[in-house]
Amino acid sequence: MVGLWPLTKGDIINYSARKIGLFDVIDPLFEGDELLDAAKLEGFVAEKIKEGKRNLVFDISSLDYLYSDSMNRFLSINRQLLDVSGRFGLMGPTLEVRRILERSGIHNFLKIYNSEDDLKQASED
Repeated sequence: MVGLWPLTKGDIINYSARKIGLFDVIDPLFEGDELLDAAKLEGFVAEKIKEGKRNLVFDISSLDYLYSDSMNRFLSINRQLLDVSGRFGLMGPTLEVRRILERSGIHNFLKIYNSEDDLKQASED
């Protein structure tokens, strides 16, 4: 199972960023049994903010579960971006991850994009 874990886990993932329309998309780079570290993600986003990035979307299509710590980090990242007039969103959730996001209510605070096409459309609006 691929999910987001707090910093206490030893396996840490790396990230890459790519541009889709107005958005910088953050992609997790998994190798083997690595786990995604939400604290490291928050640090990566802080670096992007320092570089002047304001519209960030995290590609969660490779995740099949989310933990509450990760969702709290997403909200923290969103607050940081709102402080600099930016936006944070999530892209590509699986059906199960979408259910988790909806049950938690996080979809009321973060924009959820189903696909890259949705992200491109949002850039044109």
